[in-house]
Amino acid sequence: MNKLFLLDAYALIYRAYYAFIKNPRINSKGMNTSAVMGFVNTLNEILTKEQPTHIGVAFDHGKTFRDEAFPAYKAQREATPEDIRASVPIIKDIITAMHIPVLQVDGFEADDVIGTLATKAGEAGVQTYMLTPDKDYGQLVRDNVFIFRPRHGGGYETMGPKEVCEKYELDSPTQVIDLLALMGDSADNFPGCPGVGPKTATKLIAEFGSIDSILENSAKIKGKLREKVEGAVDDIRMSKFLATIRTDVPIDLDLDALKIQEPDTARLTEIFTELEFKSLLDKFVKKPQQPQKTVNLQLDLFTENPTEDAVGSEFSSYEGSKTAPCEYQLVETEEDALKIYEKFSSSKILVLETKTTSTNAIDAKLVGLNFAIEEGKVVQVAIPNEREKAERIVNIFKPLYESSEILKIGQNLKYDMEVLMNYGVRLAAPMFDTMLAHYVLQPEQKHNTETIAETLHQYNVLKPRLKETGVEDLFYNIEMPLVPVLAEMEMTGVRLDTDALAETSKVLTERMQQIEQNIYELAGHEFNIASPKQVGEVLFGEMKIVEKPKKTKTGQYVTSEEVLQQLRSKAPIVDHILEHRGLKKLLGTYVDALPKLINPRTGHIHTTFNQAVTATGRLSSSNPNLQNIPVRGEDGKEIRKCFIPEPGQLFFSADYSQIELRVMAHLSGDENMIEAFREGYDIHAATAARIYKEDINSVSRDQRTKAKRANFGIIYGITVFGLAERLDISRDEAKQLIEGYFNTFPGVHAYMEKAKETAREHGYAETFFHRRRYLPDITSHNATVRNFAERNAINAPIQGSAADIIKIAMVRIYERFQREGIRSKMILQVHDELNFSVLPEEKERVEKIVIEEMQNAYPLHVPLVADSGWGENWLEAH
Repeated sequence: MNKLFLLDAYALIYRAYYAFIKNPRINSKGMNTSAVMGFVNTLNEILTKEQPTHIGVAFDHGKTFRDEAFPAYKAQREATPEDIRASVPIIKDIITAMHIPVLQVDGFEADDVIGTLATKAGEAGVQTYMLTPDKDYGQLVRDNVFIFRPRHGGGYETMGPKEVCEKYELDSPTQVIDLLALMGDSADNFPGCPGVGPKTATKLIAEFGSIDSILENSAKIKGKLREKVEGAVDDIRMSKFLATIRTDVPIDLDLDALKIQEPDTARLTEIFTELEFKSLLDKFVKKPQQPQKTVNLQLDLFTENPTEDAVGSEFSSYEGSKTAPCEYQLVETEEDALKIYEKFSSSKILVLETKTTSTNAIDAKLVGLNFAIEEGKVVQVAIPNEREKAERIVNIFKPLYESSEILKIGQNLKYDMEVLMNYGVRLAAPMFDTMLAHYVLQPEQKHNTETIAETLHQYNVLKPRLKETGVEDLFYNIEMPLVPVLAEMEMTGVRLDTDALAETSKVLTERMQQIEQNIYELAGHEFNIASPKQVGEVLFGEMKIVEKPKKTKTGQYVTSEEVLQQLRSKAPIVDHILEHRGLKKLLGTYVDALPKLINPRTGHIHTTFNQAVTATGRLSSSNPNLQNIPVRGEDGKEIRKCFIPEPGQLFFSADYSQIELRVMAHLSGDENMIEAFREGYDIHAATAARIYKEDINSVSRDQRTKAKRANFGIIYGITVFGLAERLDISRDEAKQLIEGYFNTFPGVHAYMEKAKETAREHGYAETFFHRRRYLPDITSHNATVRNFAERNAINAPIQGSAADIIKIAMVRIYERFQREGIRSKMILQVHDELNFSVLPEEKERVEKIVIEEMQNAYPLHVPLVADSGWGENWLEAH
C-alpha cells in the first residue's frame, strides 16, 4: 500500500532549533547547525523507521490570503531567529539533494498545501500522514489521513478521526475549526471570543454543534457568556476564516514526483561535509567498508601505503584542518622499536597517541604506540599481549615520554597519560593538547580530531591562534597544568562503603513502599506512580486539585517537579508523590547504581572529569557523574556518608564560600556588596537587611531566604515571574524584591547592563583569564533568542571566572603536594568543592596547603574564603 508523508517544514525547523537553544550545535565555522541537524534527524527517522513510499516537504511562501484579510495575523510573532533564516536554504538544498519535492504555493501557508494534498491523497486511497506538532491539523483528519505528531520527550503519536475527537471532546474532526475560532490563537494572533477557553468552547460546541449554530442561537446562551459571544460575532467569524485550513490550493497531487528516490549522494556529501555532519553523512550516504590493510615494513621507515585507520576521516571540527594521506609504518620488533626511538630522541617535538583495547583508561591495555614527527608521517609500534614484553617495548620510549626537553603534542592527552601510567610511565611537561587548545578557542564547538595524522597540522593551526585570541595564559597556565591533576584523581578513584549503601538501600526502599501505600489510599486505588500520564489523570482528572491544570501541547497534564512543587499546598498526595519520586531517583541513580560501578581490580569508583565539555569552563563529571550527588535533604546526605577515604585515612573537604557572589562583587565593584563581604557578614542576611531596611540581627528566616534566592537568581537573569514562582509570592512582591535588590546594589545592575553592552560590541563575554563565551545571538531580532544570550553575557564571566579560580587552586595544591612530598591525594572536585583522602600524620600540612592555595588563587576586591571540615566520610567532612 502507498504511504505518503507530508512534512510541515517550518514547524519542525522551529522545534529543532529551540530543542537545542541551551546547548546549540555550532560547527567550526561558527554556524549554528541546530535547526538543520534536528530537521535532518527527523527526516532520517521517518525514512528509516516509517519507510514511506512517497514524501514531500511543505513550506510557507510569501504573504498569504490570511495576511490580506486580517493584517494583524501573526503580527505579534517575534522575528525569525537569524540562525533559522540561514538554515532554511540549506535545508531546502538537502531536501532537493534527497530528490524530495519542496512543496510551496505563493500566497498560501504550508498548512494549506498539506491540507490540499492530504485531502486529495486520502480520497485516492493513499495512507497519508501529516508530520507536524500543530494542533490545527486535527480538522484535516479523515479516512486515510492522519496527523503524525512528535511527542514531547521523543517518539510520535498517530491521530485519526477517533483520536482527535477523543482528545478535544468533539463529535467530528471538522469541529476543530469551531474550537479554534472560539478560543482564538495567541500564536497566530487571531482573537476568538474574549474570555472563552477550551472548556467553555467545548461545552458550546457540544450544545450547538458549530460556530454558525452558536451565533444563530446565541439567545439560548445564559448569563455573561451570551454577552461575550454576541459582542464578538465579527471576531469569531474572522477567527473561523483564519483557522480554516484550505483544501483547494492550486497544486496537483503528483504521486510520481512524491515517490521515494535514491538521493544525489555526491551533493549530499558536499553539503554534509561543509556542515561537518559526519554521522548524518554515514546514515544518508552508505559507504562500502574498505578492508583495512596491515603493513609490516620494518626498516622502510615511511611508506606510501596508508591504512584506512591511519588516514582517518575526511572530517575534522577544526577550522582550516585538512586530512592529507599519510605515510604509515607498522613496527613489530624490539630491534626496530629501538631504531624508531633513536630517530625520535633528537626531536624537539613528538606527536603521540596510544592505541588501546578500551575507551576506559583504567582498564585499557596497549596495543600500539603511535608517533608522528612530521606532517603526514606516522609510525605505529605494535605492543604484544604478554605484559612483560609489552612493558619492554613501552620502556624503550619511556625517556621520550618523560623528557622535559621534548614537547609532547596529542589529542586528549589525559587519556594517553592514564594509559601510560598503567605501564609505569609519567607523561611529562611540556605538553600541548589540541583538544584543549581548540576548547579555549571555540568552547561551544566539538573538539575532536579523528586521527593522529591530523594532530600535528592542528598544532600548527592552533598555536598561533592562542596568542592572537589572548588565551595563551589560560591554556598554558591553567588548562594544560590541570591535565596531570585530573589524570591522577581519575586513576586514584574514590572508595565506597558498600555495606552502608546496602543498608541505605534497604531503608529507602521500605520508606518508598510505605509512601506508595499512602498515595494509593489518598487516590482511592493503585496506579503507576512512575507514569506522568497516570499521575496527571489522578491529580487533575479524578481529584481535580486545581481548576485549570497545565497541559502539554499533546493534551497531557503537566506533572513536572516544578508544577507539583507549586501545588504542594493543594493536597497531601502531592507531597507524597514528590517524595516518592525523589527516593526513586536516589535509589536508581546512586544507592543501587554506585556499587555496580566499582572497578573490580581497584575496588574504587573512577569517574571521568571532562575538561572540554562545558562552555563556561566548569569541569563536568561522567561515568558516573559524581557532581550531582545530592547535597540537600537527609536522604541525599545518606549517599555522601558512603564516600570514604582510604583505609586508615581521613576525609577532608574544602569549598569556596559563595564564590560566584564574591566574583560578582569584584566584577561590579558594588560598594555595599564589597563591604558586606569584607566585614564578614552573612551575605544573604546582609542583603535582606538592606532590602527590608532592618538591622541585620533582626532579619527573619523568611526575609533571608528571599534575599538568598534574589542573590543567586537575579545575577542569572531571573524574571519577576520566575522569582515569584520560585518563592511562591505574588508578582508584585517579586517585582518589589528585585527593585529593592537593585536599589541596594546599584553596581550589580550597572554591571549587568555593561556586560550585555560589551557582549553586543565584541560578540563574546569573557572571564578574568580571557576565557570567552561567544554569543552570536546577542544582537538577534528575536527577543527569546536575544534574552538567552544576554543572560549568558552576564553569567559567563561570573561562572567562568569561578571555574578558572578553582582550577588554579587545584593545580597549585597538586604541585605543592609534589614539591613537599605529600602522599595524601585529591580525589574529587565538585563545582566549588575539593575533597581529599588524607594520611593522619599529614593532616595539619594538608589543611594549611589547601586553604592557602584556595584563598590565594586570585586577588579579588573581596576575600576568597574556603570553608573546610574533617571526618570519616564525605558527609562528616562537608
